[in-house]
Amino acid sequence: MVERLKHIEVIAPLRGDLAGGTLDIWPLYLLLERPSTINVALSIYAKVKIDIRKDKKIVVVSKDRGKGISFGSISEIHHRHILPLVTRITAFFNPTMGLTIETDSEAPAGSGLGGSSALNIALCYALNLVTEKGYKKKELQVIARNIEARVLGVPAGEQDYFPPLYGSLSNIALNIDGVERRGFKGAKLKELEERLIIAYSGESRNSGINNWEVYKGVIEGNKKLLTNLNALARISEEVGRAIKDNDFDQLGKLIQREWKKRKSLWGGISTPKIEEIIAYSLSNGAMSAKVCGAGGGGCILIYAAKGKKKALADKLQEQGVRLLNSSIDKKGVRIIDRLE
Repeated sequence: MVERLKHIEVIAPLRGDLAGGTLDIWPLYLLLERPSTINVALSIYAKVKIDIRKDKKIVVVSKDRGKGISFGSISEIHHRHILPLVTRITAFFNPTMGLTIETDSEAPAGSGLGGSSALNIALCYALNLVTEKGYKKKELQVIARNIEARVLGVPAGEQDYFPPLYGSLSNIALNIDGVERRGFKGAKLKELEERLIIAYSGESRNSGINNWEVYKGVIEGNKKLLTNLNALARISEEVGRAIKDNDFDQLGKLIQREWKKRKSLWGGISTPKIEEIIAYSLSNGAMSAKVCGAGGGGCILIYAAKGKKKALADKLQEQGVRLLNSSIDKKGVRIIDRLE
């Protein structure tokens, strides 16, 4: 019961997108033929701790950002501060008790791995339990997306919320009658893990800016941009088939094709630093590499040739490149501690 709950801790994994990023923004995907997005949940986590207070205060602490804010009660919450995502989610769930909410992320800010979306899902999941609202996972995906769009001030995509919710590999079909997540039953996740490297470029990025440029271009009638997005949709289809067939060499080739086509969307998607890391990787055992998320900085997904991951990872670290956990999370959002 809510009255007995004193403490809860929840984690949700971030994601790496293999193909079809940007296609998942409404209504872009309605203008395309058979669009889909393929992504993977990584064992890099957003974390939320909630303690029930004896008073009515709402206290928010962002551990990784070193920021905090407090309110006398839920009725006093506003969003004109540095942590508006947390307070908007909290206000939506409208708790009747005081709370101390601590958030943390294992990824650097602006990583391109959907860190804010994973935090969003972790907090929605935790507050859904604390307040006993009873929303199902599918409903939490919609709530999280809509709140994030309000905070960003631009349309939010669909894909970022599925890896935190469900873990593993996701094929997100963007249909006329709704968005549907399809898993990859029988996919050899271990073999995929043995190819993936997640490298941080050292440059933060703002996904809203790059996606907004693409969004505006399509809405304004840029036919070349629409053609390129449809080409990305076809590559995403092929990526889905390669994973289903466990053809991981073909997957590596497709990731490289996806990156070349993606860079044609807008000039700000890549940076000199990203190109430097990708070129070095391709010269030292990678089959392919692409920026994660909307680009302009953040992390790079590097796809190693079979048996080359460790040697390549060692060389990247010798060059001073920061590597993040590239193992696959198979569970999605979950409670790791609770006290009643």
